Amino acid sequence: MSAAPVGRASFPLNSDEGVCRRSPLLEELPFAEVHQLELWEQPLAEKLLLNHGDLETVIDPGPPPADLGLESRGGTGIFKHQAACPFRAFAYLRLGARPTEEVKHGLDARRRGIMLHLALEYLWKELRSLQFWLNLSPEEKRDHLTQASGRAVQEVKRFRSDVLRGYLAELEILRVRSLLQEWMELEERREPFRVATTEHRVEFEFAGVSLKATIDRIDKLADGSFAVIDYKTGRPRVNDWLGTRPKEPQLPLYAVAVPREVDAICFAILRTGSMEFKGLGRGDELIPGVEASEFGPDGTKPWSQRYQEWTDTLTNLADQYRDGYIAVDPVEGPLITCRNCGLEPLCRIDEKEELEE
Repeated sequence: MSAAPVGRASFPLNSDEGVCRRSPLLEELPFAEVHQLELWEQPLAEKLLLNHGDLETVIDPGPPPADLGLESRGGTGIFKHQAACPFRAFAYLRLGARPTEEVKHGLDARRRGIMLHLALEYLWKELRSLQFWLNLSPEEKRDHLTQASGRAVQEVKRFRSDVLRGYLAELEILRVRSLLQEWMELEERREPFRVATTEHRVEFEFAGVSLKATIDRIDKLADGSFAVIDYKTGRPRVNDWLGTRPKEPQLPLYAVAVPREVDAICFAILRTGSMEFKGLGRGDELIPGVEASEFGPDGTKPWSQRYQEWTDTLTNLADQYRDGYIAVDPVEGPLITCRNCGLEPLCRIDEKEELEE
């Protein structure tokens, strides 16, 4: 107040709590209405620059095509990101852009998911078949579940020893074992099957894109057919496989690209109190919860037709990625698709929305 040759202060007249008074610090200043003040009315500097600059229009050629034949960063995530938003695929997989990670206390959802995957891998490597499990005594079953849970927690402890120690590690073992126990109660209701492979690492090429991937599990069913299973702890839907821009294209990709013929694909959803399989297959009820392709949510389509549609959709996404198509185009709009992206400062979608308005 003493140093400035001219000083002006403001205060609100009203708030949610009622009429406001000026601060005691301002009581010595004369009161004036806004229209009585000589406010600065000159244009902002940015508008002066825009109005006096020579503008040139150029066509953005976009990025060069992705290198063919080279292993593509991101694995099967190429198709998920390209379907969600082409720019996200470009930024994540070719520029290596990442949002700033939020620091969290304890184990995050990703580490917990890894822990559960490991426990299921260790368990089925010991069991190999449903019949082996059914022949075990209750005590032997409990021992298998405890050992698989303990090994999984110890493996993750290598990376998060600050969290998984003492009683907290014991609690995690109990939590994982409880999930496994509930899950195996569902598995027991299935027809006989063998686990052909678990956490199976594959390399293949699809539509000119070389990929490496890890398949959670492949079961050989009683009739000799094969089912690809993907473990999930969230709430995935079969609808996520459908349309020209599927939200979860990983399992359809395995169905059409992996050399082994696949007769069913399904999510194995592991949530306390809500354990279930969800999927589609060549026939009905190959696995409880896996419906015949003809009963899919998008109408009557035999497995062969669905297989071809997935092939066409995934080929188109691969072509877009290889050709350098990077439009800022979130499939479900910025409020949904961009919610967990974190790259808004890079793609500047907020500015794009303002211009379109």
